[in-house]
Amino acid sequence: MAKMTPAKFEKTKQDKKMDKAGAKKAGVSVAKWEKSAADKKADTAAIKKINKGK
Repeated sequence: MAKMTPAKFEKTKQDKKMDKAGAKKAGVSVAKWEKSAADKKADTAAIKKINKGK
């Protein structure tokens, strides 16, 4: 399996679902959430999990 990269991950359904949930939890728009440090941290954690195989 090819390694997941941040650019590839941004185009996945999983990322869209995570962004929507994170924005709702934080009480901000999805556009603002996409630019936040919390989104980058969540994406990095998800990518690590995917690449690890879990």
